[in-house]
Amino acid sequence: MSVIAETNCGDYEGYEKNGTVIFKGIKYAHAPRFLPPAKIEKHDGLHKADKFGQVSYQPTEAMGGLLSGPDPDVAEECLFLNIHTMDLNNKARPVMVWIHGGGFTGGSGSTPWYNGTKFVVNSDVVIVTINYRLGALGFLNLSEFLDDRYRSSGLTGILDQIAALKWIHENIAAFGGDPNNVTIFGESAGAMSIGTLLAIPEARRYFQKAILQSGATRNCLTQQESKTVTEAYLNVLTFDSAEQLLDCDPNILLKKQTEVSAELLRNKSLDPIHVAKTVALPFQPSMDGIYLTKIPSAAIKDGDAKDIPLIVGTNSDEWNLFALMEKAPKTFEEIEFRARQFNKPNLVSNYRNIHGSLNATELWNMIMTDIVFRNIAVGLLNDQTEHQPNCYQYLFSWKSTAFDGVLGACHALEIPFVFDNLHVAGAKFVTGENPPEELGRLMNRLWSNFAHFGDPNSSELDLTWPKYSAADPKLLNFNIDVTVEKTAPVVRG
Repeated sequence: MSVIAETNCGDYEGYEKNGTVIFKGIKYAHAPRFLPPAKIEKHDGLHKADKFGQVSYQPTEAMGGLLSGPDPDVAEECLFLNIHTMDLNNKARPVMVWIHGGGFTGGSGSTPWYNGTKFVVNSDVVIVTINYRLGALGFLNLSEFLDDRYRSSGLTGILDQIAALKWIHENIAAFGGDPNNVTIFGESAGAMSIGTLLAIPEARRYFQKAILQSGATRNCLTQQESKTVTEAYLNVLTFDSAEQLLDCDPNILLKKQTEVSAELLRNKSLDPIHVAKTVALPFQPSMDGIYLTKIPSAAIKDGDAKDIPLIVGTNSDEWNLFALMEKAPKTFEEIEFRARQFNKPNLVSNYRNIHGSLNATELWNMIMTDIVFRNIAVGLLNDQTEHQPNCYQYLFSWKSTAFDGVLGACHALEIPFVFDNLHVAGAKFVTGENPPEELGRLMNRLWSNFAHFGDPNSSELDLTWPKYSAADPKLLNFNIDVTVEKTAPVVRG
């Protein structure tokens, strides 16, 4: 049965399925190359919204392979969003906007894991998933290579997200949502995006709460760092000038962006810290001095996002997923060599004093989980709770049984639990057989409670998730038994 929503941008025809009303492929902005998103004009007639829109250019093996989506249908005009709601009558439902991960180079809002049906049916919230520009098209900083129109080109993907939030603010009431009760949530690069959005005044106008899963506020390049990435990209493209980027085939832009990390590694003039920051994620948000005027972590420390309650957390074995794709060190001597390269000569010995039973690979995975994810999450909570007391920390420690258990509680494993989508296509590929369904139902309810009330707790739940405090740091540990635990201290090097 079709359902029609009348919005400020025109009329859209969605459909009913599994007790929800679904609208797919609603275009929220235009995507001029390397420029901020452009407003769409109101359309005449009725637009069908029953198919997902195209997604940003990305490698076919990006997040689709991990999350069991099909090979992406890509285009530069990729700025679409999707909506799940109970009906169009109630204008005051909490709105939850999901920002997908994928290392700023892959992913989309149409991945099966992100189906919002359970959120809608279980908790009567409106779920919105979005696409945004990725890779070079979303995060290549051309401010020092082209004219002033391109000053914010290194932040284009984030500006897309802001445009989506603005569209939601102006139109979500037509879908039963409350534009003044919006929670943004995301994982990995999605959470890192949220860490950036928290630092941008224009963005903060459009959301009231935020949930950051396995990402925080330290993924932002300075002008100099992003300039280094742009120079490396132009080198691998063998372009004489940045103007050639404006008319280049997007397939060539995509193909060559995968060579940038190797090009940066060949640059012997870069210090190891600079290399580590840019090689891992060469395409990530960068300062533009217009929308983003501070490093996000500094903005949080200054209290710029003081009005935003947070849920922030990580998984206990984040790095296990990445260890499958890298040449992990096999000896403690190899780990010590890497630590010395980054001026952390005591890091390995400090970890071994605490975790002496781990072998070298296990210790490396723990160190990287802490450095890349957990320590930064704790730092965000410590800084934000100086200004905003309604913050909550979690640890997801339930371990996957897939691949003989090698994944553990790896990066992205919590996503199908949060969405209560343990039975969607491909979930068992990562979780293994018989994942604990009650854990998914609980996480789904806690996340939606936070969207409703700014507090994940409610009287019908047989647990209390304590607020985070730097003086007495507590977290909720999600496993077969869900427990309140003290946050582990950060190990210094």
